[in-house]
Amino acid sequence: MVDDDAILIAVKENIDFFLSGRILNGQISADLDNYASRSGRLNTEELMNKHVYPETDQTWDDMEETLFHAIDDQMVRLGIFHDFRKIYQNYNNENKKTFIKNRVKKIFSEDFLYFVNRIEAHIMYNAASSLVKMHEPYFADIMTVYKLGGMPCGFDGEPFKSKLIVYLPS
Repeated sequence: MVDDDAILIAVKENIDFFLSGRILNGQISADLDNYASRSGRLNTEELMNKHVYPETDQTWDDMEETLFHAIDDQMVRLGIFHDFRKIYQNYNNENKKTFIKNRVKKIFSEDFLYFVNRIEAHIMYNAASSLVKMHEPYFADIMTVYKLGGMPCGFDGEPFKSKLIVYLPS
């Protein structure tokens, strides 16, 4: 049973985890050297939006949208969709949103608007995935990359079976 207390715990853990990461301090961990990386917004945007993975015949963005919809559908089936969204929005108040947006803008400069919505979606769906027990390893990898100071932007091989590719701000 997923109740409001469990939702709030999942939401707090995920937002607070993100807020404590290197990405908001402009630090890049040496551990990101273990990942394939991209730089330059256009190169990264092309990887996210235009590169079609032959294993799925989808782009990374399309695959993520599929995951997001599956998690939403599961939350609806469990009867927690609206409560989750309400609790998430209440905890992720305007002060936190403004803090995240300002820090991301400082680090990614002109790229920040492109990334801030993606970051929001990753934080929210990571919390939701832990509640509905779907796609948890994928979102854990995403959050690890953020914690180390990078921005996940694709797969370095077969989707969901290979390491993530990381965008590193210049």
